[in-house]
Formats: sequence, C-alpha cells, structure tokens
Amino acid sequence: KNFFIDYSPIRLITYGEEKKKMISIRTEDGRTLEITKEHPVFVAPGKMKFAHSLNTNDLLLDISSQEVAIQRIEEKEYYGDVVNFSTDKDSVTEHIIFANNLAVGDQYWQASLEDHMNQVLVYMQ
Repeated sequence: KNFFIDYSPIRLITYGEEKKKMISIRTEDGRTLEITKEHPVFVAPGKMKFAHSLNTNDLLLDISSQEVAIQRIEEKEYYGDVVNFSTDKDSVTEHIIFANNLAVGDQYWQASLEDHMNQVLVYMQ
C-alpha cells in the first residue's frame, strides 16, 4: 500500500540501440513516460505489466502511492540508445524503481516477466 523508499547499488547496467517503436504514456496529470514495449510497469492494485499490455483503464502508481490515470498510450518512433539497469536487492518489491515519479520495474522485473511468458507459451503448446 505504501512504498518504502530506499536506495540500492546498481547490480547491472545495459546500453543498446532500440530498434522497435517505444511506448509513450501520457497521464491525466500531465506526466509522460517513454519506455520500451517490454519494459515492466507497476499498476494498481499491485501487479506488473509489460508496457505494450497497458490500456487506458489501468492505473499507474506514483512515488506517494497515489493512483494515476492514463490519458493516452501511443507507439512512438525512437532512434537512439536505451539504458536499463537492475538494482542490487533480493526481494522483487525492491526491484521497483521510479521514472517521472511513476513505479516501474528494473531489468530484473523485465527478465522475470519475459521468463514467465516464455513458460506460459511453452506450456500452452
């Protein structure tokens, strides 16, 4: 319900050129978040979703634990490098980070979601 804010050393940093369109999220209070399609985003009531799976009915959570409505989600061309990192923590909740004061996951979350989706796809075949 309430976030406990702490700092953590960075365990892993990756840099690389993004060759796919990005997701641009505009919130009702005027914030913009531009992230890769596979970047994890923390939504109310407390789950992670890939950015490409978000819809305007989802509610984001900000640094003060307030729900933030999404006004618009668009795909956007992007040319350049992206940076991703993973914190040096053990608990999954300690891998929640903030971008523009909105809760998202770090590289650990992204890898975990991708692994989970791959297991689901293999199981369904």
